[in-house]
Formats: sequence, C-alpha cells, structure tokens
Amino acid sequence: MGEVYQGAHGDEGVEVAVKVITAARARQERFRRAFREEVRAVAGLEHPGIVMVLDVGEVNEEAEHASAGRLVAGSPYLAMELAKGGALSSRPFPTQWDALRSDLLSLLDVLAHAHARGVIHRDLKLGNVLVYPETNGQARLKLADFGLAHATDRAERAIRGTSGTPLYMAPEQFRGAWRDFGPWTDLYALGCIGYLLAAGFPPFNDRAFSKLMAMHTTVPRPALTARFPVPEGLSTWLHQLMAIDPLERFQCAADAAAALVRLGPAKLVAPTLEGVGKATAAPTAPLAPTMTLSPSFLQWCERTTVDEIMTNTPAARDEVAAERQLPRVLPPVPQSWRIGAPPVTDMRLLGAGLGLYGLRPIPLVGRVPQRDAIWTALRSARATGDTHVTVLRGTAGTGKSRLAQWMVERSAELGAALPLRAEHSPSGGVADGLPHMLRRAIGCLGLSRLQLRERVGKWLSARGSDDPYELEALVEVMWPSANSPRHSDEPQVRFERPSERYAVIHRLLAHLSRMGTSEEGLPIHRAVMIWLDDAQWGSDAIGLAEYLLRNGRDGPCPLIVVLTVREETLPDLPDVAARLETLSAGDRGKLIPVP
Repeated sequence: MGEVYQGAHGDEGVEVAVKVITAARARQERFRRAFREEVRAVAGLEHPGIVMVLDVGEVNEEAEHASAGRLVAGSPYLAMELAKGGALSSRPFPTQWDALRSDLLSLLDVLAHAHARGVIHRDLKLGNVLVYPETNGQARLKLADFGLAHATDRAERAIRGTSGTPLYMAPEQFRGAWRDFGPWTDLYALGCIGYLLAAGFPPFNDRAFSKLMAMHTTVPRPALTARFPVPEGLSTWLHQLMAIDPLERFQCAADAAAALVRLGPAKLVAPTLEGVGKATAAPTAPLAPTMTLSPSFLQWCERTTVDEIMTNTPAARDEVAAERQLPRVLPPVPQSWRIGAPPVTDMRLLGAGLGLYGLRPIPLVGRVPQRDAIWTALRSARATGDTHVTVLRGTAGTGKSRLAQWMVERSAELGAALPLRAEHSPSGGVADGLPHMLRRAIGCLGLSRLQLRERVGKWLSARGSDDPYELEALVEVMWPSANSPRHSDEPQVRFERPSERYAVIHRLLAHLSRMGTSEEGLPIHRAVMIWLDDAQWGSDAIGLAEYLLRNGRDGPCPLIVVLTVREETLPDLPDVAARLETLSAGDRGKLIPVP
C-alpha cells in the first residue's frame, strides 16, 4: 500500500514514522480511499496499546522535488509513533506461560477497545504488533496498520472481497463475506497468533493460498503441542477462538479474556515436540516483551474476573478427550465504571495534529453522578434479568448523546452488554428509527428487500430458528411492505397492533444476545443496551421501551433502554412528555437530568 520512512518533527525533534502511499499507487483513488479509512479508524481510537497517529497531510511539490520524484505531490501521508524495536514477528517468542498469557490479555485489551468503537482490524498478525522500548528497560507492544480496518457502522462503504493475511484469516474473510465480519473475526486471528506463540509454528501453513483457504475453512483444528508448560485448557481455548463457525467462537474480547483467566496456572510437566514432524520451535532467547495493560483492563482481569468468575465457575475440563468448547460464562459487570488515569504521552508536538481535527475523540470528563446512575441500572438489569429504562433529559448541546455513547462503549468493551442504537430526527430520515437499527445489527444495510429476506432467513437458521412466520414477521418489521412493494413470492404479514411488532423485536433481541450454552446445557444471554437517541421524535421507539418494560421479565435476556431527550421540545409534545414521565417513574425506571 505504501512506504514507511523514519523522520523527525522539524521544530521539536521528536522521531516519528511517516507512512506515504507509493508513487505508483498515489493516483489510484481506491488506495487513497483505503488510506483515508486507515486514518479515520486509527485516529478515532485512543488506547496505550494502539499506535498513536500524530498528524496527517499531503506531500507538497517541494518534497516531490527534493526526493527527485520518489514522493509524488498530492500523495497523502500519516505521521505516527516510531517503533524502534521492530515488529513482534522479529522478536523471540515467549518461553513461559505467564509471558504468553500477558501478551494475549494485552491484545484482547486492545481489541476490546477497538471493537466497542465499531472498528474491526481484519489484519491482526505478529507483523502488525510493534515493539516500543521504554526508558525503564521494558517494552510496550502496540497494534498498528489498520489499513484493512472494517468500521461496522460504515459497512456499506467497507473494503469488500477477500483481504487479510492468509495465515491468520478467518473463514468468512476467505469467503469475502464482509457482512459477517465482527469481533469474532479478529478473535480468530488472535487464536492463530496464540497457537503460533505457544507451539512455534502456525496451526495451518502452506505456500498455496487455495490450500490455506481449504485448511482454515474445512479442516479440524490441530491439537496444540506447546514448547513450555501451559494450562490443560489452552488448546480448547485456542480452538474456540479458531472455530470455523463464527457463532461457536467467543463473541467479544471480554468473553475470551474471562475464559483465558479461568484457565489458571500452567501444567508442571511440559509436553515435548515429539511427533510434530518438521515443525521448528521458536528461539528460546529472552522473553518477548509484554504489552503494558491499560488500568481499566488490569482492574477488570485481575480483580473482577479472578474474584467473581474463578470462584463461582467449575474448573475447565481436560480437553484431551473432549472436542467440546469451554463452558460459557458471562463476564461480570465490575462494581464501578471508573478507569485509571490515562497514560501521559511525552510527545508534545506543537503545531502538529491539525489534520486530525474532528477525528480525535474528545475525552468525557465529569458527569460522575449520571454515569454512576446508568451503571447501577446496568448492574441491576444483569442481576435480576429484568428490563430497566433510563431517560437522560437536558437541553440541546448539554452532552446527553455523548454520555450515552460513552456508556455504550464502556459496557461493550467489558462484555457487559450488547449495544444497539436507534437515531431519530424531526423529519424522519431513512436512517431513523427501529428498522434501521435492526438492519444494521444483523448486517443488512444496503440490501434490497428480497436480499434482506434471504439474509435474515440464513441468519435465523444459523441460530436454530426455522419458523417461517418469524422470518416473514421480522422482514416486515425491518422493511415494512408499505415502504416498498412486496415480491410476488413473499407471504404477507400484517400486524394488527404495535405490540405484535414489539414482540418480534423482543425475540430478535434474544437471538442477538445469546452467547452460548452453559455446562448444564442452558442458554446464556448477554444483556442488551438499547440507546434511543433523540427519543422525543421517535414515538415508535418509546412504544418499544414501554413494551419491554411491561414484558421484559418474560424474556431470556436482561435489557437496559437508554433514551436521550431534548428538554426544550417537550412543551410542544405533551403526550410524549407524559409517556416519558411514566417510563421513568417505576422501580425499574430512572430519570437522569443532564444539566
């Protein structure tokens, strides 16, 4: 895609890496578009385990002349932190379980942050994990190269087709099924990385793309022969990450992290490499550097997960005689949403970063009582299995949506809730309302009604539902026939009352929230957090909240509905104001003023 140069900031002298699209490709719009998507994806992420973008711009004519034409004027460039330690692929592999476990948890920490913000990396591999030496003699690992990043909320504009690195690609990547991409796609690659670091060789290896594709999409996962003592459940954990069917994988990074922590210590006797054939063990030189975990993830993994999960969950079974998965357990909701202070960077580049204006996230500060109240509602919903409704009320510009967005991202990265969002506007645009929210949730944006029906049918069938009425009813909810002519082969579904539509949506929420089966064979459901933005303009959305509050106890999954409401519009909408007051009045409702 481009070339990377080592450079320095002219005034500050800070060393940087500068990525420039090569001259041959600089004039091709699709590569320029891919570069812009990389900038947008990385600049919107702020995490100590992700390479920091410092600025973005275009090569000028002076630089083209000075480089004798190697750099072409108009070519975009990206300035970022310089990794002097190279990539993890050029470093010695870990030689102890604690080091491997720490590296895996670190990568899960990064993925949890990115996935909660709608970014799927799609090219996770050792070559994209960079080493940053620190002054204390240790090293930090950071994930780089989001050039193939797939933003889930911009799926209709995503790079399509087969893309990635074949040694690490998930089956859906080989098939080019980009609508099926999700956190589980990156987790598949992480499983390949974990296998490689533990065994010294990848789970599947061949020079031919077609053979690699056949292996990843059809062949049973190979048993793990580790180079050092590891927990007995590690092979099963890796196989679960690398399951062919995305539904059999961990559905989010927090699930995988919780299961990894539960594996416990390594076995006392290390397996040998006997019978591995021509496989070559990795170097046994010094340990690979370990990424520094963010304060929030350290607190979650080392306190909450160990204390609340390991003490209440049966130990992982020996996987020698079992090909089944590890028991599914919901990651616990921590007592508090609070996180440690963000790391302070020493890169004080005056005059840099203006090209990132509008892309860099603005930190949320204050709003402690409001955040406490929403978090309490989430914990209550998880503990009781009930539906809770929270109404954030304030005038335009006070930050209601920013507060809701922060809560959605925070709960998603901890695996505490599955986020959904419905937006509303006074004019009722095509992206407004519940149908658009549901289409986005199962990857149907940009499809015709007939294509949507086909995808929904396959989506339901993969989750064990072959009820023809459920299919037709869900299609009618997601794409009402009043908005588009029905195909002649489609059965006609009519709802006599809104509650029938809401019942269909409620059932869909149950499908979305299901994350597997417990050891006892019972389904396990994650909580669902539904954010209804500018709900004062969404009477239908308020109706769904009313229905779920009345009937939520009959459903399999805990629900928390967050409505953001503009205070100044309510005098002109007395009926809406009365309904919102009723929603927030009961023991499972809460009104949170946002002054």
